[in-house]
Amino acid sequence: MNAAETNQTLDHLIRAGRSLIGVISNDEYRVLRGLDAVCHFDKQRHPKSGEPRKLYHWDVFAGFQTWREGDSLPDELVNKQGGKGLPITDPTMAIRAMLALPAAEEALFVLKGLEMLLANNPLLQRGLRNLNMALKQRQQAVILLSPALNLPPGLATEVSVVDYPLPDLAEINATLDAIGQKAGVTVNLNNGQADRQALANALRGLELEDMMAVLHQSLVRFRGEINAETINLVLDEKQRIVKRTGALQFVRSGETMADIGGLANLKRYLDEIQLTFTDKARERRVDVARGVLIAGIPGTGKSLAAKACAGGRHPRPLLRMSISELMAQGGGIVGQAQGRVHLAIKVIEATAPCVLWIDEIEKSLGGGGGELDGGTRSDIMADLLTWMQESTAPVFIVATANDATALRPELVRRFDETFFVDVPGPTARREIFSLHLGKRALAPADFDLARLVEAARGYTGAEIEKAVIRATRKALVREEAGAEYRVTTDDVLAALGEITPVAASMADRLALYRQFDARPADSDDPEAGQPGYETAVENQAVRW
Repeated sequence: MNAAETNQTLDHLIRAGRSLIGVISNDEYRVLRGLDAVCHFDKQRHPKSGEPRKLYHWDVFAGFQTWREGDSLPDELVNKQGGKGLPITDPTMAIRAMLALPAAEEALFVLKGLEMLLANNPLLQRGLRNLNMALKQRQQAVILLSPALNLPPGLATEVSVVDYPLPDLAEINATLDAIGQKAGVTVNLNNGQADRQALANALRGLELEDMMAVLHQSLVRFRGEINAETINLVLDEKQRIVKRTGALQFVRSGETMADIGGLANLKRYLDEIQLTFTDKARERRVDVARGVLIAGIPGTGKSLAAKACAGGRHPRPLLRMSISELMAQGGGIVGQAQGRVHLAIKVIEATAPCVLWIDEIEKSLGGGGGELDGGTRSDIMADLLTWMQESTAPVFIVATANDATALRPELVRRFDETFFVDVPGPTARREIFSLHLGKRALAPADFDLARLVEAARGYTGAEIEKAVIRATRKALVREEAGAEYRVTTDDVLAALGEITPVAASMADRLALYRQFDARPADSDDPEAGQPGYETAVENQAVRW
């Protein structure tokens, strides 16, 4: 739903007699502008005096204010005590002032941040309920505007809540057009429509205020220009802005499937599902892929695979959600944490099509723990499960877990597929060695890969990379002593011998994980279960 459709929804609620409406948004100016349009809707349908419905907004600092230039506040909304026109900043006095306004006055009141004062104020709660009952008989309605609407139980059932959306592409393009028409502004996009579309996509997921700030920053930095460099400026700024949600991080990653050794089944699947986000898939009515759960021990390439999902033939923005950080910033308070979840979901959907990465999901949404945090974790998971089930936004969720057995079945079922990433088999180990040697300007053909592959039996990809890194450092030390810089097979073998494979230190848990109902991420046989495998790994742990 875009802003225009949301304005229509608000109009319908007001016309249907809903006198107490909650609007969730952090962009007060944009919402007030939309509500001004709603006030004009009603007058266009039922012209009486030729004027739209009055729009007043209130906050605890400034009291009541008019929205339209030229309008004046009625006497009832001004504190006339002592003969002075003072703002009414006390919330209970503000409610009494609205009750005192003539019933025939067609008005819409926007109360900004009032819900923050409701929690421990029964008098204010009672007053708001009285106001709600009184307004049902009038041509008036109240909008509770807040970034996160946390209402007491007695009021929650009386408030119709509307989530005001972030700007969509149409609104973003209209904003770019308006800026481009200003004096002294030059739009210099060398690739024309392609750059224009890339800039608009980069701006998705931002509030209008943040969008205007970063575009004006571009005008200052590039001397009145919006150009191709503005896109990079927006992406840099977006990382900081998105992080303000307390739950999301905008990840700029250049990884692709080519950067991953092994995991043939997983890579094939991820490559195929990217097609579901294309225009052709929409034309064929092919359902968009919802998400994948990737489980496995640390160091097997799960996080790298999650990052690579956003690259490839159809690159998309990558957002990382940290539920643990979200709960920590919420202080364990249900309303605060859930408010951040709702804001995060709004940003995610506005950024779509995109990839959402939830790392180590079992640590934040694993079984149990709800009773220890006041139910916050359970409520967050309920919100996420509902969103994953009902959202139609083209968002592909990649969740990684070191221990998928700790996840609740209802969460696992939300994913299209579940893959288990085991320690790499011989073919995958060869690919991983070749990949990491090549990254360091070392020719794989100069190494005895057969010996390395056999010696690295039971090692994860991260441990193989660590061995290559250690070997290059040893060669650098020898060069410093006067020898030729040369990395040998023996250097890598020696480095492997210094590393205890994680598969050996957690053999029992790994055996349990392998019983989890999931597709193998690699078509290469990881050798698990073969005669002598477990003994070989145990011997490595003892020797190293």
